Amino acid sequence: VTDVQTLLSTVPGLRYFNTTSAANSEISLRASGTSRGNNAEAAVGLYRNGAYIGGGGNLGGRNFAVMDLFDIGRTEVLRGTQGALYGRNAVGGAINIISAVPVQRYTGFVDAKYAFETEKTQLQGVVNVPLSDSVAVRLGGYYTD
Repeated sequence: VTDVQTLLSTVPGLRYFNTTSAANSEISLRASGTSRGNNAEAAVGLYRNGAYIGGGGNLGGRNFAVMDLFDIGRTEVLRGTQGALYGRNAVGGAINIISAVPVQRYTGFVDAKYAFETEKTQLQGVVNVPLSDSVAVRLGGYYTD
């Protein structure tokens, strides 16, 4: 997964309003309202491992950042009011990205990108190593300039 639109493209009832700016793009579930104010927060709560991604405008709150898409294990999409489970800002639903957990086998990946126009580099890699029959370690790294 390289962007939020790809991650959520198969979810029924979800609309991703892509403004080509990560700070202003918005997610709407079941026609929940979106917030167009500069520092307003959307009706769909965004979470990474159960922690609220708060703020508005350039601080997040309307969209996931690139780092939120690193080493995803699964994505949970809950429709309707989720205030009892997630609290604040989940009146239209909640999207929770869960990190991958260590498994009992050798796995991993490496991804490298270079943009010639802007001369920017992006590197990410993950390795999963079983240490014993009941213990495994998953290490990841992400670099961008």
